[in-house]
Amino acid sequence: MAVFFVLLAWFFYKFHYSRFHYILTAFLLSFSIATKHFTIMLVPVFALSYKKISKQMMFFSISPIIFVLTLMPHYFIAGDKLVKNVFGYNLGAGYRVGPV
Repeated sequence: MAVFFVLLAWFFYKFHYSRFHYILTAFLLSFSIATKHFTIMLVPVFALSYKKISKQMMFFSISPIIFVLTLMPHYFIAGDKLVKNVFGYNLGAGYRVGPV
């Protein structure tokens, strides 16, 4: 599912079907980030490819919207578990990613 949204975002990025294709690309990438978090690494790749700073800033601000909106209900219900399981991922052998 995440790869589908990334490929669709790349398609709209590459072929510029509308004047505001970067907004659609950012939302599609946001859906991808909401399904699998590793696709957040593609945000700078897409955003920095635009020449105008305004488009880059718009892309950086739009891309996490869907991800944040899907986490909001869980944050208010069980915020400590959300931070521990999503942002405090344990790699094993004592290594941690994010806050402990």
